[in-house]
Amino acid sequence: MNRLIPALLLAGAALHFPCFAEQRFDIQYRYREMDSTLSLNDLRFPDAQHGIACGVTTDRRGKDHPISLLTADGGAHWTEQPLKEEGIALFFLDPSVGWMVGEKGIWFTEDGAKTWSKLRNSPADILRVWFLDRQHGYAAGLKKRVFQTSDGGETWSLLPIVQEVQGDPNYTTFGEIAFAGNNGIISGWNVPPEKGGPDWMDTEQLKTRPLVPHLSILLETTNGGKTWKPNEASLFGQITQISMTPQGTGLGLIEFKDEFEYPSEVYRIDLHTGKSQRAYREKNRAITDVRLFPGSTGGLIAGFEPIGPIRRSP
Repeated sequence: MNRLIPALLLAGAALHFPCFAEQRFDIQYRYREMDSTLSLNDLRFPDAQHGIACGVTTDRRGKDHPISLLTADGGAHWTEQPLKEEGIALFFLDPSVGWMVGEKGIWFTEDGAKTWSKLRNSPADILRVWFLDRQHGYAAGLKKRVFQTSDGGETWSLLPIVQEVQGDPNYTTFGEIAFAGNNGIISGWNVPPEKGGPDWMDTEQLKTRPLVPHLSILLETTNGGKTWKPNEASLFGQITQISMTPQGTGLGLIEFKDEFEYPSEVYRIDLHTGKSQRAYREKNRAITDVRLFPGSTGGLIAGFEPIGPIRRSP
């Protein structure tokens, strides 16, 4: 589960990618409870005024309490609201209609996240959802599964193209969905477990462990999901974030394991030609999210500065 979004919600001006000059951010919300901590899993703004965040608070006994944060004035004020299930990811069509991926299913709201109802037949082990309209949507997650719905999430069926994808389902994950007009991409990766345990348990193994590429998967459509084409490649990293605009540009984020020289790379994508070129990478900055702003040349990338050889230790 991705908890790299800090418990401080920030608002700032758009940046003309990839320039980092003249950044300015102001703190819009600070969690002030002394005996618990707040972790946010996702943050969405359907428009300039309405924002929704989801995550958990953890009390001093280690017990998690699902929570959401809501704003209706562009982030100037936030209200905390309990949830019945921890939210992993959010998607909104407009300030009222949206979906939330929970730990055990998918939830739906039509009043701007004030109340949620769980979709009775929603699949489990989902990481992302995306809806083209109120009826047609997609859900992607663990075990090499991508689902589609044509009735607003009442029923779901497996996307047939997934059967053509290589890789053991136990180690294959689809973790991102992005659409811009009729162009859509669902990204995934196949990463078998490595010997020796996770990096943070033994930093010495990073010096001797050979770099091994893994299968990277892209499911692409140019007609709004009527047909899909799989593309597979052997990469050292995982394509974890994609942002696209109707104007035909996109950003793709590749995140690497700790033994790789760079923690991440950002690529600029021309959706008209299918060509891409590296737009940003730094050895001392691990990028975790990318975003392009529709109707403009502005974009934003966000991340953190790692300390030590283990970039994403617990």
